[in-house]
Amino acid sequence: MAELTAKQQLFVAEYLVDLNATQAAIRAGYSAKTAEQQGYQLLQKTSVAAEIAKAQAKRSAKLEIEADFVLTRWAEIADADPNELIQYRRGPCEKCWTGPDAPSAEPNPACAACRGEGVGTVFVHDTRKLTGAARRLYAGLRVGKDGIQVLMRSQDEALANIARHLGMFKNTVELGGPGGAPIMIVTEVPRAED
Repeated sequence: MAELTAKQQLFVAEYLVDLNATQAAIRAGYSAKTAEQQGYQLLQKTSVAAEIAKAQAKRSAKLEIEADFVLTRWAEIADADPNELIQYRRGPCEKCWTGPDAPSAEPNPACAACRGEGVGTVFVHDTRKLTGAARRLYAGLRVGKDGIQVLMRSQDEALANIARHLGMFKNTVELGGPGGAPIMIVTEVPRAED
């Protein structure tokens, strides 16, 4: 296998940062105008691809991260219950129940003020106490003028990653003639007789 040039070695190192071939080519010193093409061509070179694979395997071994670990995390995110992070709860309005023995957990279905709908409130769990799948689903908070936004990792994206890994998405289309026979290509069209 051919030795990598210094520039190719730099490309490999930069590619491992974000797996973006165009940006890696630019950071490695290739022209920004042709970086997209250069990045693609470098990834097609057997020696460069082998060096990337070798570096990724080394990194994986060092971090003790394997495909099973990643799949397990994706599965936890995909299967997590968002209610373990945030809930919309309905409780009784102030007119639902009166008196010292009044229950307070549920709205009164006969309440004239709220018609049994009660009052809705948002409840955010203490994120310091999240565990397991809920901890994986949680991606932080954003506090702004409209209040608190609880950020979650995409469960749909996690499922798509799992499906892609399992080969559930077919990216190729196979064409064939009747019974799987080759497709007949006619190169000369017969002319109609006058």
